[in-house]
Amino acid sequence: MSILNRISIIQEDSNLSERAFELSINKTSGYLNMMRKRNSNPGADVLAIILKVYPKYSAEWLLTGEGEKCKKTDALVNEPSALYGKPTIEKAVKELEQWVVGLINNQTDERFKKLNSDVMMLLKRDLRALEELKKEEKNAS
Repeated sequence: MSILNRISIIQEDSNLSERAFELSINKTSGYLNMMRKRNSNPGADVLAIILKVYPKYSAEWLLTGEGEKCKKTDALVNEPSALYGKPTIEKAVKELEQWVVGLINNQTDERFKKLNSDVMMLLKRDLRALEELKKEEKNAS
C-alpha cells in the first residue's frame, strides 16, 4: 500500500471529500489526483501538515505502512500547545525530512548501487564508442 493509499484512508476516515481534505492540508483541488497520475508521493512538507492536521495518525504508519495506524489515545494530549511552546512547522518538516531520508537511504541503498553500476557501465561503453569515432575521423582525414 502506497503513501497515497494511506492518505486516502485518512481522508475517508475523516468523512471528507477529496477536495475538502486537500483544502484542509493547504493544497489545491486535484493535488492528490495529480500525485496519483504522476505516480509520485507528496513531499515531507505535505506529510508534516497531514500529521499536524490529523494528529491521531502515526507518522510511521503514514510513511511506511508499518505499525499502528492511529496513535494510542493515551499518547494524545488535548491541551493548548501554547503551554509548552509551539513547535514550528519548519522544525517539524526538517525532522520529518531527516526521518524520510534515513528511511529512503536504508530501503534504496542497494537499488542506487545497482543503478550507479549500470550508469557507469553505460558511460564507459559510450566513452569507448566516442574514442572509436574519434579514431575513425582521424584516419579518414
